[in-house]
Amino acid sequence: MRLTWTGSSLLLALLLLTGCVIRIERPAPTAIDTGKQESPRPVMSTEGMDEYARHKLFASRYIEEGDYPSALEELSQARILRQDDPRLFELLALAHDGERESSKAYENFLLAGRMYIDAGDMDSAWRVLGWIGTYPGRDVDPRAAEIEEDLRAWQQSRADQ
Repeated sequence: MRLTWTGSSLLLALLLLTGCVIRIERPAPTAIDTGKQESPRPVMSTEGMDEYARHKLFASRYIEEGDYPSALEELSQARILRQDDPRLFELLALAHDGERESSKAYENFLLAGRMYIDAGDMDSAWRVLGWIGTYPGRDVDPRAAEIEEDLRAWQQSRADQ
């Protein structure tokens, strides 16, 4: 067996032999302190934010990190405060989907889709319809078909203008 020394390995060996200490420093983490786990996102002040918005913010972060039980906990607190926000039900659906609770996720996606349509937020309704389309049985569910029909009618009315 023959050893081949490259420039960088020779330099490293020389530094180690002469007693030089190599110290690798990591940058300090910039994470939001939720008391659960470290987040890769920068610290954000929630000062002045209402309690409902704070619960939704933390739930959204937990979903991004894959911590679905914590997200569901935050969302259950948010749901006590308000039940008229389709984004709340979309986040609930994403958290239930992450927990492999398909029927709960599907029901929340349907509710969010209907609420987005009723509020006139068609872009969000289309996004939710895309999620609904990933669930088996969607083709035979009249509620999903109704949401899709409403979106298509809205799209047609815009094209006619």
